Amino acid sequence: MVLNSDQTKKRLRVLIERQKSDCAVSKRDLRAVLTKEEFEAYEDNWQSHKEFEEGMRKAPDGLLDYLALLKSADALTGRAEKMYAKGNSARSVVLYREVQAKYERAYENLREALSTDSSLAMWLDRNFNFTSNEMPDLTAEDAPRLRYGRSLNKQGGNSKKMKIKDLKLTTLEDKLADLMKTKHQGKEEQASIGTKNIFEILSRSRDD
Repeated sequence: MVLNSDQTKKRLRVLIERQKSDCAVSKRDLRAVLTKEEFEAYEDNWQSHKEFEEGMRKAPDGLLDYLALLKSADALTGRAEKMYAKGNSARSVVLYREVQAKYERAYENLREALSTDSSLAMWLDRNFNFTSNEMPDLTAEDAPRLRYGRSLNKQGGNSKKMKIKDLKLTTLEDKLADLMKTKHQGKEEQASIGTKNIFEILSRSRDD
């Protein structure tokens, strides 16, 4: 069933509210309110986003050494925490000192990498000032991570991922906005034509 403009707008509002309520909006729902070209653009956008995220998960060569050092420091952190949990505080203190040394070496490597290629910062989940002598705390929680990595210590601020429901909502809202804009423009054109006709009638009356 092909919907007219008013029916489409009504259906769009329903789907938008469903999507905001985290209720499922299917591809069939989208096809009902989008043109063929608009639906293909939606699918192309989602595919492009998935490919972008996949690319961001693959660390560039310039960060591989840093990530290897970070992995080693994280592993030693786990050992230190287990020692502390077992009550071996003396051993855990020794390990924690080694942990700090490992994170410090990792940060130094990261500073060198960013000094060579500052664009590498876009892969990180937080800012890292490589021009300053100050460093983040020497802990797993404060170490910069890959923005789209899977580490539990990754910060959420810069690493928020767009989900398909976000794209669906944006697509539906944009479609409704376009229809409302078209309707508004149509009213303005009609008003303009009406005003023009009035002036023409008045002009003819004066001539008569």
